[in-house]
Amino acid sequence: MTKPFSPRELVLRVRAVLRRATGGDDVQGPPSYGDGELVLDEDRREALVRGETVELTPTEWAILTALARVPAGCTHATS
Repeated sequence: MTKPFSPRELVLRVRAVLRRATGGDDVQGPPSYGDGELVLDEDRREALVRGETVELTPTEWAILTALARVPAGCTHATS
């Protein structure tokens, strides 16, 4: 993907790759990740880290949820 690109296009491309990788129409995952350290409430579009709300832009929310839905797709930086 060359620059300049729109954040919307990036989100759409990430979703398409995830769809192809899992073979499904929409990738589904549990609402909490990392033993509950990260909780994504998709109904409220709210992210909680260790119980504290994190303010995210719509693009950040889309990227975070797309990455979090892939099993073992996200790892901690120290792993």
